[in-house]
Amino acid sequence: MNKLSTIRYLRQCYTGLPFRMQVFILVRYLVCPWHLLIEQLDGMKNILDVGCGHGLFLCLAQQRFPALRCCGFDHDEKKIRLARQARPHADINFSSDPDGLISWQEKFDCISFIDVLYSIPPAQWIEILQQFRRYLKPGGTLIVKETVNHPPWKFRLCMAQEKMALQILRYTKGDAPTLPSPGVYTSALKAAGFIVLNRQRLDKGYPWPHYLVVGKSMTD
Repeated sequence: MNKLSTIRYLRQCYTGLPFRMQVFILVRYLVCPWHLLIEQLDGMKNILDVGCGHGLFLCLAQQRFPALRCCGFDHDEKKIRLARQARPHADINFSSDPDGLISWQEKFDCISFIDVLYSIPPAQWIEILQQFRRYLKPGGTLIVKETVNHPPWKFRLCMAQEKMALQILRYTKGDAPTLPSPGVYTSALKAAGFIVLNRQRLDKGYPWPHYLVVGKSMTD
């Protein structure tokens, strides 16, 4: 679908949310190449989106692949409540309880981790990524989308935006953002037991330095 059709779809999904939040979600949609991330889901039966926020990625994924079973986790209970409110009849299971992940009692074809690592101290990355392997099927896919430190002008713009979202508007939680080089992300995936299948810039046509790393979980 084209962007105009998708915007109409998202407005319908999130019509019950406060207007300010609807604007935030629509802007979030417009500034990220979601279609390139969703392409990675072709042929998959289920997905767990960690740090799902208001459920934007899962809503878009289910629009593209209606049969896809979607689960989303976020530690922010308010965002999870709003996500459930936006999609009360959709086949999307949202949880803010880490123990709830275990209660789902299923392994996933894919875990997505979109714009989350940047707000976590790098020393914790490998441990977190290793935990994902518990919830992936053997050979399952990990999709990591982050922003990096190149090109410099996009890096500066991204840092300014994140500072506003984190410290002023308080739409996001976490530590001050860390936007390292692409190699730091790929090294973290490898150290956590993933084979890196793909890594590429996604910033063409966008003023933000989007970067994608796709990994495959190695069998123990």
